[in-house]
Amino acid sequence: PADRPTPVAQTSTTGVAPQPPEMPAVTQATAAPAEVTTPAADGTPMTAAEPAAAEPRTGLRLQVQIKGENFQAANLPKAQAWISPDLRFELAGREARLKGTLAVPRAEIQLAQGEDTGTAPSGDQIIVNAAGEAPPPVEGMNLFAEVKLVLGRAVSLSGFGLKTRLEGEVTAVEEPGRDTLGYGELRLADGRYKAYGQDLVIETGKLLFNGGPISKPGLEIRALREINQTSQEQVKVGIYVRGTLDKPQLTLYSDPTMTQQQQLSWLLFGRPLEQNTTSEDRSMLSGAAVALGLGGTSALAQNLRGGLGIDEISVGSDAGETQEQARLTVGKYLSPKLYVSYGIGLFQPGQVFKMLYDLGKGFKLSTESGTYTGGDLLYTIERR
Repeated sequence: PADRPTPVAQTSTTGVAPQPPEMPAVTQATAAPAEVTTPAADGTPMTAAEPAAAEPRTGLRLQVQIKGENFQAANLPKAQAWISPDLRFELAGREARLKGTLAVPRAEIQLAQGEDTGTAPSGDQIIVNAAGEAPPPVEGMNLFAEVKLVLGRAVSLSGFGLKTRLEGEVTAVEEPGRDTLGYGELRLADGRYKAYGQDLVIETGKLLFNGGPISKPGLEIRALREINQTSQEQVKVGIYVRGTLDKPQLTLYSDPTMTQQQQLSWLLFGRPLEQNTTSEDRSMLSGAAVALGLGGTSALAQNLRGGLGIDEISVGSDAGETQEQARLTVGKYLSPKLYVSYGIGLFQPGQVFKMLYDLGKGFKLSTESGTYTGGDLLYTIERR
C-alpha cells in the first residue's frame, strides 16, 4: 500500500553490526521500497534502498542500491578506512550482478612484520567426510561484477620499511569461470622505502593493471638514494623494479655510471668499494646481491630449469662458505646413479665441477675440480 511506513534501522554503537528491520512478508511480484540507514561512528549515514521482489516461478529476485559518503567501514587497530560507495546489486535466481563505484577518500593501513597471515589452501585440495568421500559439488552463484575502486589523496600505507600514499583507480571485472581482471593504475605518491638501514626516495611507483589477472599487476618502481660528496659532486644510485608482482625483476642504476658492485656499495654504505673494504662489508654486499637476485640470476635460474630440463639450479654458497663465494650452479642426473653439476662464481672468478656417483648400500663417491680438487667417499645412514 502507498501509505505503508518505510522501515529504518539505526545504530550508533561502534563495532556492533546493525540489524535490519523486520520486513513484512512479500507475497506479490513487487514490494514497497525498503530503506536501511546505518550511521558510522561519526554519525555519517550509509543507505541501502531499492524495491525487492520474490517471484514464485523464477525464485528470488532482489535489487539493492547502496550509497554512502565518508562511511567508516573499518576501525581496527592497524586499519581504518572510510568509503563512499555507489553500488547497485541485482539478484535473479542464481545470477548476481554488481556494478558501480567504491571510493575510498581516506584510509590508514599499517602492515606489521611477523604477523601470521595464514596459509591459503592449494587449488587441488579436496575436503572429504569421515568415510573418505568427497561431497557432491554444490552449484554456486554466477557473479558478474564491474566495480571501480577510486583511492583519494588521504590513503596511506606503512610497513616493511615502506611509507607512502596510494592513489589512482582500478576497475575489477568478474565473470563466472574466469580470473578477476583489472584495468587501471595505482600510484605510490610521496613514498619512502627503508632498506639495509638506508632511506630511499620512491621517484616512480606504479602498479599497472592492463586487463590481466588483478592479482598480477605490472610493476614500475624506482627508489633512489642521493649522496652529496661535495658541494659540487653528487652520486645518485637506486633500485629499478619491473616485471609483475609475482615475478619482480630488480636492477641497479646510478649517475654516474659504475659497476654493479660499486652501485651496491654506494647504495648500502654511501661510499665506493675500496681495496681495503672489510670482509664483513664485502659479505654484506654479497648477501644483499644474492637476496635481491641482482643481475637476473633468479629469473635465469627459473628459465634454465624449466626450459633445458635441468634437475637443479641454485644461486648461493655451500655450507661453511661465505657469501663472497656465492655462485650460480646447474646440475643434472645423467643416470639414476650419476649426478654432475657446474658452478660459476658471481663475485669471485672461478668455476667448480662436481660429480656424485651412487655406489649403493649407502656409499657415494664425490669428486670436485676447480679452485680446489679432491674426492670423498660418503656413507649415509637413514634412521627410521
